[in-house]
Amino acid sequence: MFKRILSVSFIFLLVFGFMQFKTEAASSSTVLIKDDGVIVDINAKSIPGAKVALLFLKPESGEVSASNIGYIGQITADENGEISETFYIPEGTGNHMLKMSNCHDISYDVSRVNPQFFATSWSGEYQSDYIFPFYRIKLDDCCDTVTENDVSKRVINTDKIKASAEKAKAYFENFPAGRRYMIVWQKLISIINDKSENYLWWDVSELKGYMESFFAAFKEIGGEVDGVVCDFEPTPMDASNLRTKSINILNAGGGQYEPFKAIESDPRYATEIRPQLVEREFEFSDNAETELYNLYKSPWSVNSLKWNSVITNKRVAYLNEAVFDVVKKYYPDAKSSAYGHAAGERSHMISTNGHDGYRAGKGSYAGTHSSSSLYGTLNANSKKQYLQFANLDADGNYLRDAYTLLKYDVNRARGITLSEDNGFMPWVANYDYRDIEKQNDDGSYTYKIKSYFGRTPYYYEMIFHVGLLNPDVFLYWGPKYNNESDEYVIGQAEKLNACLEELDVMAGYPDREILTESLDSWNTDFILTGMKANGRNIWRITPNLEIKDENDAAVYTIESFCKSKDTPTFEISGTEITFPQGKIIENDWSIAEYGYWVETPANVRPEISYDHEYYSQIGNDFVTSFHVFDNTKGLMNSEEFSEDITVRFSYQNLSGEIKNAVVFAAGYTDDGKRLAFVHNIFEGSIAFGEDGYEIYRIADIDEKIQHIKLFLWNDRDGLVPLGTSVEMEKAN
Repeated sequence: MFKRILSVSFIFLLVFGFMQFKTEAASSSTVLIKDDGVIVDINAKSIPGAKVALLFLKPESGEVSASNIGYIGQITADENGEISETFYIPEGTGNHMLKMSNCHDISYDVSRVNPQFFATSWSGEYQSDYIFPFYRIKLDDCCDTVTENDVSKRVINTDKIKASAEKAKAYFENFPAGRRYMIVWQKLISIINDKSENYLWWDVSELKGYMESFFAAFKEIGGEVDGVVCDFEPTPMDASNLRTKSINILNAGGGQYEPFKAIESDPRYATEIRPQLVEREFEFSDNAETELYNLYKSPWSVNSLKWNSVITNKRVAYLNEAVFDVVKKYYPDAKSSAYGHAAGERSHMISTNGHDGYRAGKGSYAGTHSSSSLYGTLNANSKKQYLQFANLDADGNYLRDAYTLLKYDVNRARGITLSEDNGFMPWVANYDYRDIEKQNDDGSYTYKIKSYFGRTPYYYEMIFHVGLLNPDVFLYWGPKYNNESDEYVIGQAEKLNACLEELDVMAGYPDREILTESLDSWNTDFILTGMKANGRNIWRITPNLEIKDENDAAVYTIESFCKSKDTPTFEISGTEITFPQGKIIENDWSIAEYGYWVETPANVRPEISYDHEYYSQIGNDFVTSFHVFDNTKGLMNSEEFSEDITVRFSYQNLSGEIKNAVVFAAGYTDDGKRLAFVHNIFEGSIAFGEDGYEIYRIADIDEKIQHIKLFLWNDRDGLVPLGTSVEMEKAN
């Protein structure tokens, strides 16, 4: 009887609905959906209380049938005749057909459910559509500490681990797929080398046992995880900390050889470590105490870079064995990374704090992704890097203004992104972040200069430019570690959230592809990064607004940087950037104020030109520079050299088409008059406006060579100098 009543009622509704369709013809609209997983909001008008039928047909559907319907609904207009309906389309891109009866003034909005750009957060006080806190796997949730014979030791507690697995599953219950990230908490990950032998050989069995037990329990109860990261930051080894937690020897001075002697005496050194050092042309010493004496003698030399390259590979193997291989066993598709572990190819790497890591190897990442911090930091004593030539102070130090550090970090991110296909997980700090040196009596803080773009608009620009390099996820180091109030923590997170939301609106589409092909030029006063997304190119351009005149007043403003909005055109420091067929996208709600979004068709790139008059006034027809690195000291020195140097010839053609250019490096004997060798380190044409560099290494320089000179000429026959020559003397 119950079923029959339902049947009769349904027939009545069909008839009533049919009668309403007859009163006003159904309206049809084409709705283009570009993404999977979208929400469609429909609004329309009708007679108050009227019933409206709605059909949303799949792309290229023919006749209306059950299999062709993406959504079906019926809405009753309110007392004002307003109609609204919201529904979810999980998949199926293309032109959908919206059919609605008995209504008019139909409008709709399509929005993505899960943003493409998002961050996972160290701090758990804030969560949004764009920021999701880590679940922390903690040491106290894995084991108990017991005492036997007055000796304390840790023992696994399976009940605790199961409880932690249950907690993790519940924690992620409302997280969308792709956003469930765990972090192996510091106290837990730091035990990885508690039982090290002779510094370099670790017993990872304890940590691996915890990881195996946790992920087995988590998998058994149906838990899901999308990524696992760890923050393992080894403490540098020095003479005062011989029982170190570091696998790198960065500085072991102070007159003690113990670390080196212990390592060298271990039989595994000869089979596991020394062959890799030989492969990297490590310079061994004939010191009677230890053949690793050069690490003690010159702890910041290229030898230390080679050493750390070998040892980092070893550390990565330990991290993979103890953590990431276990994760992969239970969750093959989960992404993973370790803080500070990133790979890089020679052609894209830049110097970091005075050192060129590529000369020691390409670097190593742990897990599935490279990971590095982009905090706006640069060591305070860094000298003459391969960086912007104009941004060196009178002593040859790299300036640490906010714009310069932005370019530095953007290029670090580019170098990692362009070097590997494994993906990138950048760590970013909160907006206010700067290194705190001390707290003053009045409660204020004195900050070190090494962290500078925090508290400036360039922080937002960093998020945008790095986002356009398509990282898989941002890893957010929130400020809770300094015990700030929850209100402050939330306020800081909201700034990052606003950046991610804007980035997602501009470029957060599944079809996105990076347009970056090289490092950003060190020679220009703007940063330009692009991405193809949603069938068009989207660009972010950021000027250097820190350039000052003789009165310390800003030369450019964000408004003066833009010369035309009709055809987007920008000008700074004699350089003009034009976006043909482009348009500026202005977001009134944007939190950022130091850059522009520009959209162009997918096949259109910006055009860059140079003002001849501007450069003739400053006496620079051809901007070029020779940078020389001493491979023994590991530092740049344009005046002295040792037996092994790396030359970087950087150029930007501002004088017109140069069909021929040649760079020679010549070595002379002790009297400076006898030629010993000539190396041709560059030869070719350079188009007007072309901006680039070439790297050349001169190794095994004979001890008789006392002078090296470098020349830039137009060609072998014309002999017209194009740039200033460089002369170096051998270091004492």
